[in-house]
Amino acid sequence: MWYEIFKFELQYRRKRMATWLYFFVMVLIGLLTTSTDVIQVGGVSNQLKENSPYTIAYIMLILTSFFGTFMASAIMGVAIVRDFEHKTEGMFFTKPISKFDYIFGRFLGSFVILIFVLSGIIFGMMLGSHWPGITEDFWPARDPEKLQAFSLYNYLHPFLVFVIPNAFITGALFFMVGGLSRRMVFIYLQAMLFLILQGAADVLLGDLDKKEIAAWVDPIGGRAFNFFTEYWTISEKNTINVPMAGAVLVNRLIWIGIGIIAFLATLRFFSFNQVINPIIRRKPGLDTEFIKNSRIALPKVTLNFGFSAQLLELRRMTIFYFKNIIRDIPFIGIVATGLLLFIFNAALMDSFDDTKLIPTTYSMINLIQGAFGIFFFIITIMYAGELIWKERDVRINLIHDAMPVPTALPMIAKFLAMLVTYVGIVLVLILMAIITQAAKGYFNFEIGVYFSSLFGDTIHGMLLWLLMAFFVQIMVNNKIAGHAVMIVIFIAMAVISNLGVEHSLLLFNSANMGSYSDMNKYGHFLSPFSWLSTYWTAFTFLLFGLAVLFAVRGTEELFKFRLRIGKYRLTL
Repeated sequence: MWYEIFKFELQYRRKRMATWLYFFVMVLIGLLTTSTDVIQVGGVSNQLKENSPYTIAYIMLILTSFFGTFMASAIMGVAIVRDFEHKTEGMFFTKPISKFDYIFGRFLGSFVILIFVLSGIIFGMMLGSHWPGITEDFWPARDPEKLQAFSLYNYLHPFLVFVIPNAFITGALFFMVGGLSRRMVFIYLQAMLFLILQGAADVLLGDLDKKEIAAWVDPIGGRAFNFFTEYWTISEKNTINVPMAGAVLVNRLIWIGIGIIAFLATLRFFSFNQVINPIIRRKPGLDTEFIKNSRIALPKVTLNFGFSAQLLELRRMTIFYFKNIIRDIPFIGIVATGLLLFIFNAALMDSFDDTKLIPTTYSMINLIQGAFGIFFFIITIMYAGELIWKERDVRINLIHDAMPVPTALPMIAKFLAMLVTYVGIVLVLILMAIITQAAKGYFNFEIGVYFSSLFGDTIHGMLLWLLMAFFVQIMVNNKIAGHAVMIVIFIAMAVISNLGVEHSLLLFNSANMGSYSDMNKYGHFLSPFSWLSTYWTAFTFLLFGLAVLFAVRGTEELFKFRLRIGKYRLTL
């Protein structure tokens, strides 16, 4: 029976546009990485060939560490969750199918598709290494002097040693979390744990006595690769593929074993019950028998649809959405992970190159923005989608949309809820930074600098990304695709700047307050920051207005119907 489920999974994925989109995205990423100078790998030596075994393996590890994890979450994580989201789990759970057949068929089918998607890296890199070029000014051909003879084995070896094991490791973990939690948001949270483990491995590599341990604990295997090839000559890097030996072998065995344990845990603890017991039990409600036998006098109400009523509704909805955010277990996990990373980095900032560092306010601000910056972006991407899809996810959107509430009001409330969330996180970070300064014997806290930098720059930038994410989620009208589009936009901003597009009016959220200094404060950066902030704020407000016009309200979700409805909203 598992084979039938396996075939069904393959057929389903084959017909999905997302599968082919993921594949061509990986081809494009491999092509851009090897056919342009946007990403430099393998050092600065002119003798290291661009298609050497070392360079190919290093590029694959870079792509696997981020894009491979994202693909694993998008493919493996939803293999079981998809049944619950589409309300088809009852069709499987009531059939004479064993738990092993169901789980193994789903897992194997999704894993084969994941390998197919990641194989796009090979095709993209092979094409990029021998890119014929378009013109000398735009995307020129690769320099033949920097290449060596083509060898298919140099591409297949690192794919077998690193990419496929990484796909199994991350895929098994995402599959386990998706199957046991039955919620996509927990799959997103799991990616944060990978990030923290990578950061811990980076710090461990800084200590010569702990490099081998860092090579073992890295789930992607990049640290093991660096440890194994640390003292290789240029000749060895150009001719030798990294063997499955030493720290690489130990790393692969440890994490493949963890992947097997994750799959067995899914098989052991997954239940065919459609309703699972919650981790946190709620307090029992009122006695229904008491309610049945009691007479309740309904109060007389006066209907009010004026501006004051809308303000009251806005306040209540903002509080409602804010409580939903801060009470969400993945949100708590993301924030806790970010705070732990901040504490971890703050504890290691005492010295740099044997020089004592003073924990000044601006150094603490740089630490906050560096340690917690990625978490701000993740919270923005994730909860923009969660808020936009909140009513539809719990199937109350038709009731909600039938209420006499302006379309813009819930979206403004969701925006304000995220704003309050950002403010709360920043206040906690400021408090922790001040405690760190005091613990290190520094008491010139400069509260005004904290507020001007973190509120004026950090929160403002996150609000711009939030409005962009709202717009993308509404226009794409698919939560997962909306997350993917936002990640692509974020990466594209970095890529096009390296390709020569550097004008601030073309790079989204390019306003930068600059670093604070005791000599000239923010210097000349304030004036351009103010103008660029105004420019991009006006742009995102325009996007927000378009999002309100095209927002889904009711049962009509096709874009052509939303376009027609948006014209009526524009004339109201």
